[in-house]
Amino acid sequence: MNRDQIASGSAPILEFEGNPANRVPGFTHLWLKYCRAFNPKHHCMACLVGPKSARVRSDMRHGAVAIDEHREDLLYLCGVSTAYADAGRRGLDFTELLPQNLHVPVRRAPGGMVSGVTYAGTNYTFRNVELVPMPKRVPDEFATLSIQFTRCRNFIWAAKWLPRKGGQTGWWT
Repeated sequence: MNRDQIASGSAPILEFEGNPANRVPGFTHLWLKYCRAFNPKHHCMACLVGPKSARVRSDMRHGAVAIDEHREDLLYLCGVSTAYADAGRRGLDFTELLPQNLHVPVRRAPGGMVSGVTYAGTNYTFRNVELVPMPKRVPDEFATLSIQFTRCRNFIWAAKWLPRKGGQTGWWT
């Protein structure tokens, strides 16, 4: 996708800067969900109800991709760092590795822009979106769940911003 194509549309555009021949480094899992609802029976990606983008994945190359496969307004970009995933597989305490993970929840907003740098030093820019704030902690309603839920950024965010699966509203109403 070239810069003229990016500038001409209002679809969200996600770009990782770098050599297009190279993969985006540092993530065992890299994904984006189009968010429709929240399923409080699950944490991580499974709590975000909606389709997963086929364009954002751990083997993606540097460059720009249109995030226009579905129409949901709320989008969640997540990257699980290689070190974090490895520590989890080995049963180690991975608390100190949490900041290496990438969490970028956004809402479609033509003309908006969110940008940052991954822990591995890759610059990213997300165009035609605005950041949706990440709550500091899980709502009291879910405070007694295991730490897999209460530390999961996806779960914490979804509990605040998404309607419950099956039409129930979230804790904030």
